Formats: sequence, structure tokens, C-alpha cells
Amino acid sequence: MKRKVFYLLFLIVVIILFTWTVSVKTSLASEENSKSDCLGFVVFVKELFEDVTTATGYRYNATDNQGYGLDTIKIIQISERAYLGVHHYNMSHLYPESGIGNVVRLTNSTDMLNWNFVKTLEQNASQPTIAKAPNGAYIIAFEKKENTSSHLKLHYYSNLSALIRGPPSFTINIPRNLSEKHEGTPNFYNITVIQNTMKACIGFHYDNTTANVDEVGIGLLTVQLNNPTNWTWHPKPQKECNVKLREEWNVKGNIGDRDYGQIFGKNFTLQEGNLEPRSPTNYSTWRVFLYNHLINNFTLLNIKTHKGSTSFGNPTFTFLKSPNGNDCVVVTCFLFSEGAESGEAGELIFYKEFKTEPFNLTYKGNTYSVNVTSNSTISDFNFNETERSINFN
Repeated sequence: MKRKVFYLLFLIVVIILFTWTVSVKTSLASEENSKSDCLGFVVFVKELFEDVTTATGYRYNATDNQGYGLDTIKIIQISERAYLGVHHYNMSHLYPESGIGNVVRLTNSTDMLNWNFVKTLEQNASQPTIAKAPNGAYIIAFEKKENTSSHLKLHYYSNLSALIRGPPSFTINIPRNLSEKHEGTPNFYNITVIQNTMKACIGFHYDNTTANVDEVGIGLLTVQLNNPTNWTWHPKPQKECNVKLREEWNVKGNIGDRDYGQIFGKNFTLQEGNLEPRSPTNYSTWRVFLYNHLINNFTLLNIKTHKGSTSFGNPTFTFLKSPNGNDCVVVTCFLFSEGAESGEAGELIFYKEFKTEPFNLTYKGNTYSVNVTSNSTISDFNFNETERSINFN
């Protein structure tokens, strides 16, 4: 009897060990497949940003109808075949005695390649970005110059008409917190509006005077819209991001401008960085890196232009509808003359279309039609979901 019990217990242990082994192998295989799928998707995303020669439409050295360069333009869509862009242009050579340097300007377009001047938003300012809030307001942030320093500044427009024709409902000058000298190049990660309280998650760079380099930070701006003088700002360095670029990609110089968005529901950031130490004259070694928020990993983009330019900065991207009505991603970046081939220096704009196609999916005996499409809705950002979260480390 004891021997039978022993054999029975032995058999149970063997079955448990076998089941556990199969479960572990299945889990590992699933994890490997997930990583493989993720890496395959990143390869697809890299091609979107890297190969300008396969673009649906493109324009080098882009200017507006007044001939002013569209430096660091950020593009959004406001309706069918209607786009807005914010950019800066250096006016100092046109008006040398005025004391005016970079000017932030608003432009519009029907095809994303040809742009018309709308109005000046701010003088002595640069590196603007724009986003539409869930309540229909338009938020513009930029780097505001002050003597020999700079800080973040924000314009709030209650609706599109106010943005096009009127002054901002209010502005906010955000004092420097992480640097004694400079903070700027803002981007929006997320904007929410709940019961007259707006919260904006904003990325920016700060001058790390101890290390003599620019590095990236992130902050949460909270504003009471019924009393916009009542606002708070909580910034902190993005230490993990800075360390990864320094240690894994040997970025020795400034880590500056960036832009964030979603590609088919996955979160990505484009981040500029200078491979060589900070220098007022070295613009030949700026590169753009792709950050995958799912696996917290940077990848260097080897951008391919028509003539082979090599130095790029101030990247932005937006998912929207193309002039033809198709899903597309529009990408912009600045090509520094030190690394640009003939005719390519200045602001580059290009876009690539996608065709949204339905396919059938069977689940528990039922067939469903699923459309593959992009998701760039900024208000869908959720801090409680790992994939949709920004790393505050």
C-alpha cells in the first residue's frame, strides 16, 4: 500500500514538473515572439522616418509665401485638407537694429508642402510646438529669450478662431527650475481638461551647466482655466533618457529637441542629439534617435535624403490625413548646412501615406471586420497604462 502511494505521489510530482516546464517554455516563447514582433514593428517605423526618397511628398529648404524659412515647423491638421504649422525664423539680418532675433510665426497650408503666413505669435522666441486640447483650445509652447537666457512660455487660445484672428486668452511664463541659464525646445506629451483644470505634460531641454551640455527634462503644468493665474509647474530631469543616450549611443554633446506621438497605437519619441562635445560651431554631427516607449530603447535613425545629407535636428512627426484623404505621417527636421548636400539645407518636410484596409478576424466562432489605422489622438494618453506612459525616471 505504501509503495502504491509512493508511486502515485511520484507520478503527481512528474506531471507537475512537466506542466511547469511546458508553461515556462511557452511563456518564454511568447515573450520572444512579442519581442520579435516589437522589433519587426520598429524596423517598419524606422523606415517611415529614415527614407525620404520613398515619401509620398517632400520639400527641402521649405519656406512660406513670404520666402521665410519654416525652421523647426510642427504641423497639425484642423480639418480636411487644412493644416496649421508653427515655426520660427531669424529676423536679425533683415532688421539688424531692431533687436529682434527669432520670431515665432503661424502658417497654414492645404497640402503640407506649400505654406502661407498667417500671423506673428511672439518676437524673440523660437522652437515652437502646438497641440489641440480636448476642450477645443489650441496650446502653443516655445522657448522665450530673455537677455542672455531663455525659459518656457505658453499661449492658450480658446478656439481656432481666436488662434487665427485674436490674441491668446492667457499666457504663462514658466520660470527656469533645472537650469540657471536656459530651458526650451518644448513638446507636448499629453493634455487633459477636466472640470476647468488643464494638465499638460511637457518635455523640454535644460542647460546642465555642471556638465556643460543640454539634457532633457519633463514637467507637469496644471492650470485652473477659470483663473489661469492659478497654475503650478513640477519639472524633473529625464535621467534614464539622458543616461541611455550618453552610455549606449555615445552622445557627448547636447541632447535637445524632441517630439512625441503614436504610430498604430504604439508610443514613440524622436530625439535629437549631438555626437560630439558642445561647440558653438559644430553642427555636422547632429543625429536623430527613435525612442520606443514599450521597451524603453533608443535606435539611431540613418536618415536617407535624395542627395545624402548627414546632420539633422529638431525632429517632429504627426499622424493625420493626407491631402488625398489617406492616413499618413508627416515628418519635419532641420538639415544643418554643415552636413547638408547642395539644395537640401534648411527645413525638410515629407509625408508618407497609408492605406487603411479592413480584414476579417475570427474570435470564438464570430467573424469581426477590423480596420488597421493610426491613432494620434493626444487626449487618449493614459498614465495608468504601461504602454501609454511617459517615463519620469
